[in-house]
Amino acid sequence: MSSSDIKQAVAAVNRGPQAEPKSGAVQAGDHVGKYEILSELGRGNCGVVYLAHDPFVDRKVAIKLANPAPGASAPSIAENEFLAEARSAGRLQHPNIVGVYDAGVHQGQHFLVMEYVDGRTLGQIPSDELSPSRVVEIAYDCARALGYAHRANVLHRDIKPDNVIVREDGTAKVMDFSIAAVMQNQKFRPGVVLGTPKYMAPEQIAGVTMGPLSDLYSLGAVMYYMLAGRAPHLASSRPELLRLIQCERAVPLRKRRPDLPPRLDDIVDRLLELDPAKRYPSGDELATELLKVWDRRSGVKTQGQLSKPARRLAELPFAALMSPAEVEEFMAAGKVRTFSSGEVVAGKGHNSALIYVLIVGEIQLGEHPGVGLAPGHVFGHLGPPDETFPPLNARSITSGAVLEVSHEALEQCSVGCRFRVFQACTFMLHEQLLQCL
Repeated sequence: MSSSDIKQAVAAVNRGPQAEPKSGAVQAGDHVGKYEILSELGRGNCGVVYLAHDPFVDRKVAIKLANPAPGASAPSIAENEFLAEARSAGRLQHPNIVGVYDAGVHQGQHFLVMEYVDGRTLGQIPSDELSPSRVVEIAYDCARALGYAHRANVLHRDIKPDNVIVREDGTAKVMDFSIAAVMQNQKFRPGVVLGTPKYMAPEQIAGVTMGPLSDLYSLGAVMYYMLAGRAPHLASSRPELLRLIQCERAVPLRKRRPDLPPRLDDIVDRLLELDPAKRYPSGDELATELLKVWDRRSGVKTQGQLSKPARRLAELPFAALMSPAEVEEFMAAGKVRTFSSGEVVAGKGHNSALIYVLIVGEIQLGEHPGVGLAPGHVFGHLGPPDETFPPLNARSITSGAVLEVSHEALEQCSVGCRFRVFQACTFMLHEQLLQCL
């Protein structure tokens, strides 16, 4: 992998005036905790990101090391707050969120260990690559990520182009949940505005209580940036910029881009409402509205956007109504298990609170002669996560593979994904009942 590729994978550096190297900055070969520093990836106002090696799992990771807070002592309020935010972000497991693996303090500096992602941030993608349909796809992934995080009671607080990275396969991932804002203000002075001003919600600037709708405003500002080539508000000074965001609506996109679909313009306009109550109530609802503008299930790029395991699932009747993002999300919620001919796939001793989707092979469900299941069939128990179920009796007729998804994992999926799964299960049940008549 070239150095330029590595630099493009950096997702957690705030762009802006380049900071001078700090005394005592780590160098290649140094260690931050157990992680060996390989090289510097990028430098911003609030810290430096390094490429590092995790010896425990033998993988490359990105480490964000915050600039030291003047006069800070450890343990401090800042340290406790940072670690609490990192712990919350680390619990987020979603295909459209950059994973957080670890966090700590190194010689008085907070550090964050993140998933290494090969791609480009929105700030690095030329505007001529951001067609309206591409913008909708990116916004859809971000909306799903925010919907999931908000259900887990985690706010982002700093949605901006440099905190969204797009992989080569087209998947967008949001990074730095609740971390960047904390690192920018480690002393937590009352009244200090956290975040990146051009993309902040009016209530965030005013210092009133933030919520999920504040993140959705910021996503609307990022969509505006992608479609118009500039942020919703620009000013010659920071005070004037903050005043504009609080008091004035952005110029409607239709005046800057009359070629845009009217529905897309309406979506961005609603996201940028000054009154939070007038915005979309959730990321999930926003994602549903975006599908009405551009549904990539009908696009020719559909198969190319899926990973190899998900591609096989997407070809089955079970996933006929799922978007590529929903297929990937459902795959990420479970695990693929291969089996040999004659093997007990589900039975006594297995977790009964699972649903199974047969991807490859044939399975016999029940006693002889039982019910023969082919690829695409679903079986298992689909009920409340805390319910107990009798064991299944599923034995393979041939070798193959099955996707196993627990009830708890399914509950963490987006509303849209869960709806498609339930819809597919209902259809399969209907088909099996018809065969019994």
